[in-house]
Formats: sequence, structure tokens, C-alpha cells
Amino acid sequence: MRNSRSSKHPSSIALLLGALLLLPAAPAAAQGNAAPTLDAALARIGAYAQAALAEQGAPGMALAITDKTHTLKIFTLGYANVASQAPVTEATRFGIGSLTKSMTATALMELRDAGRFDPHAPVTHYLPWFRIHTAYRPITPHDLLTHTSGMPDGGLSTGIASVYSMRDWYTGYAPGTHWSYSNVGYDTLGEILQSLDAADYPAIVQRRIFAPLGMTDTTAIWSPQTLETAATGYLYRADDRPAPQQPALMVAPTTHYIDPAGSVLSTGGDMAKYMRYFLNDGQGPQGRIISDASWKLMTTPGVTDGHELGDAAPGFYHRYGYGLAIQTVAGDTVVGHTGGVLDFTACMQMDLTRGYGAIAMTNLAYVGPRPCPIVSYALKVLRAQSEGKPLPDMPQPPDPLKVTKPADYAGTYRAADGSALVVAVNGDDLTLQYGEKSAALYPRGTNSFWVDSPDFAHYLLQFGRQNGRVVEAFYGPKWYVSNAYTGAKTFAYPSAWNAYTGDYESIDANGYYGSLHVFVRKGKLVSDDGTQLVPLAAGLFRIGTDPWTPERIRFDEIVNAHAQRARLPGNDLYRTPLSS
Repeated sequence: MRNSRSSKHPSSIALLLGALLLLPAAPAAAQGNAAPTLDAALARIGAYAQAALAEQGAPGMALAITDKTHTLKIFTLGYANVASQAPVTEATRFGIGSLTKSMTATALMELRDAGRFDPHAPVTHYLPWFRIHTAYRPITPHDLLTHTSGMPDGGLSTGIASVYSMRDWYTGYAPGTHWSYSNVGYDTLGEILQSLDAADYPAIVQRRIFAPLGMTDTTAIWSPQTLETAATGYLYRADDRPAPQQPALMVAPTTHYIDPAGSVLSTGGDMAKYMRYFLNDGQGPQGRIISDASWKLMTTPGVTDGHELGDAAPGFYHRYGYGLAIQTVAGDTVVGHTGGVLDFTACMQMDLTRGYGAIAMTNLAYVGPRPCPIVSYALKVLRAQSEGKPLPDMPQPPDPLKVTKPADYAGTYRAADGSALVVAVNGDDLTLQYGEKSAALYPRGTNSFWVDSPDFAHYLLQFGRQNGRVVEAFYGPKWYVSNAYTGAKTFAYPSAWNAYTGDYESIDANGYYGSLHVFVRKGKLVSDDGTQLVPLAAGLFRIGTDPWTPERIRFDEIVNAHAQRARLPGNDLYRTPLSS
């Protein structure tokens, strides 16, 4: 299942090695026995940022480093526009995506300090029209702020339309018992904020956050006018399939967009000012923005259940406060967030214990990678410098072909139609042989591989295990087994499911694309990434096998024995005649 909130960009070792060859040697102060200087630390961070940008494949990036009192460095790398080769500058705006959520939370905490907002009151106290199907207690703003409400994530729609559409959907669990990311939850908080403050969202955050912090180059409005000073955003040209190693890019369309979950545009310098608000425990240059009590609410994690937001920043989302992920790194408290919006990605982390922070922003679609490795390395370098220890080496470029335990996958796998896939081991790499052809396999997550062949362009090649042993392979609807497989090879399933199989697409008003491929495999209805659709009622399925997940999909508008629409919370996709 793919839309503008999924997929992951691969590595490009050739680009990274080229960038590394162009890097200057580390400063002498960092190489000798003397304690490294701050200048040496910043130089090391900048060197890695340049290399990592090449590895990630984004056209440009701004990287800002700050301590509690002032901006230490702003790195501007690559292109704001590829065609004109206009460079990223300190005045270049980027979309920060879900980093916006902490701004929405801050504005609500200001209202809490004024006695006008109670995070533990029911949402309906503030929005009487709010509805969602639930068997549990009423949802509160606290549940929404901490992503523990049981509401689904939401889709391409935003704002009040997204919130109103929840009356057609369901909670997945009792509020406060699990953690699952919900953009529509923050859209709901935005509606509460606007109702209480009697103003629109951009005006509220301008008055309550941007102006007091001196963020003069920041706006919560996307429009052709506000985007004039922003980097040109880029999307993957083909977003209906896994991205290849070096995906073709296209310029994203200009759009109108306001969203309390993610519509802020800002610069590296302004975001450094915003980070200093966190590093000073909720204080701005003219005094407190929120009270100490509200600050503690924002930075106290809610439910910790081991669930996290995909692989955008592994380990980052186990603990979550109000619009903030909270970590403990080497004994330090680190808060921050990843951001992905339309055609930009971002990552921000602040070490509250030592008093410094870093943010990286790129102009590549958020189906691509977050620049969190750059930010995490920056904090690691700054920590070492503050302790007078040698600066850590730059992470080595990953080998995109290297497979952990490649022998696990070696063997022949056959489908019911007699076709076969042969996986061969070459050192740490794997090669797929099919018919007279062969192709390299690139790891993409656990037991999943991208196949470097146009014959396997639409899906990842995935493998299944029995008792820890790899015994089967999947490519879209096709199923292959090895001689080691034991169990049934034919499966019954409801004939009604045949109406739901096929390809669905959606393009929203702004030109952003989502796609979904549905098929029956081993007697189960699954989507293109292998996610099982678990039946709940006629035409209604839970997305995934976790019994508490709130994500649902509904198939309807049956014409000529085929569903014409697949409905997701906040997003409708329609059957397309194009075949996978």
C-alpha cells in the first residue's frame, strides 16, 4: 500500500564514495591528542552532512546547529533548484512537516496556562460535532497529543474535512492503551485551537510562537507566494512501486496547504531559534512561552508499548510526549521529531541535558528518507566535543548489496504454474535467477528485497519463514515455495473478495498521488507491501494483523463484480484499468 506517507529511498554507494573523495581531511585539532575544538566538531559534522546528502539522493539540504544561546552553524548544501542549479542559501525555506505538531502543542499549552484549555476534557467539549465509532471512553486532547487516542492516521485530506470524515471510521483500542501515529489527531487539535482562539491556524502560530521567538522567515501557509522563497520540492517520478536505487525525480506541483499537523515552512536560522525554545525549557528571548508545568506535560512521555512509526528513524518513536519524541541517549534526554510533507523531509533533535540541537531539512519527497542519520551524528559529535573526547568517525557508506546471513535465502522456489526463482549467494550479496535472466537483490528491510530488473518493478521480493527457516517467496500475488516448505498449498477464501482485488489510485486536489494494489495470496487478502487485510464485516477490513490497530479499509461501489472504490480514513482511491 502506497501513498505520500510510505516507502523508503535506497542508498547510492557510488554517489557517496564520490562525495567522500571530495571531503577535506578532518581538522588537525580533532586528529591529535588535544581536546577537539568546537570548530573541529562543526567541520566534522559538515563533512558528514555533505557525504550523507549524496548518499540519500536529495537535491539540497539546510543543516542548522545551535546551543542554548545562539546559532553555531548553518550548513547550506546542494541545490534549491536542480534545473537552474540555484544553491540552497540561509534564506531558503523548507517544509518541516510533522515538526509542526510541537508548535500546535505549544499553542494549546499557552491556552492551558490561560485557563482556557484542559487536555483531559473530552474532545466534544471543544468540538461538539466531533464523532468517531468507538466502544471506549471519550477521546481527550491528551490522547491526541500523545498519539494514544486509537484514531487512524488519516490520509491525503487535511483540516476540518479530515476531522469530520472520522464519523465514518472506528477507533482501534481504548484511549491511552497503545501508541499509533495519527495525523488526523493533530488536525483535530488544530480545530480545537482555532475554536478556542477565534482565529485561523497560521495567525495563531504567528502570534503565539513565530513572533515571540523572532522567527521572521517562517509561515504556516503554503501558497504560490510563500513557496517563492522555498526550495523547489521533488517527488519520485514513479510512486506506484518501490523506488529503484537511483530514482528519477520530478518537480512537485505548487499547492495551497494549511495543516496543524504539518504545513510550516521555515529556514535553518529560524528553526535554530525554535530549537532554543526547547533547549531553554520553554523560554523565549523575552521570557517564558509556556509555564514550567506545561513544559513538563509536553516532555513527559505517554504510553510506551514498543510500537513505533515505521523505519523512518528506528528507535526514535518508542516514547512520545506532546508533539515530541523523547529518547534517552547515552544518559542524555533528547527530544525531537521527524517531518515529511508533500515534497520535503526534515529531522530535528535537541539534547536537553547538554543544551544543543540540530535540524536537517531536504527538498525530496517524504516517501524518501528522513535526514536523521545526519542529525544523530551531529549530536554524537557535539557530545564528544563537550566531554573533551575524540570526535567519532564519520559513519561508513553502507553497501547497498550486502545481506545479513545471505545463505538463509539461497535455494530454488517454485510457483504453482511451474515457474521458478533461484536465489544464489555471491559473498555477502544475492542474485536472483529466473529463466535465462538474472538480477541483483538489494535489501529493503527484514526479508524484503528490491530486484534490479524491470521484470520485478512493481513489488518487493519478500520471503517467509517456518521455524526460522526461509521456505517461501512472494512477489505481489505470486507465491513460490522451496522443498523445505511444509503445509497447505491450496487455500479457500470468500468469493466476495474477488471483487476487491485490483489496482486503485488517487490524486488529490494538489496533485499528490496514492496507489494501492490488492490481491489474494495464500487465502488472504493482502496489499502490495504484503500487509494482510483482516475481515471485520462485509467489505470492511483492518489493515494489519495487530488486533488493536485503528487503520481500516472499506471496499464499495460494486459495479460489474468489481469494487470501484477503496476507502481509507481521509482518502478515497478508485479502481484503475491499468494492470500491475
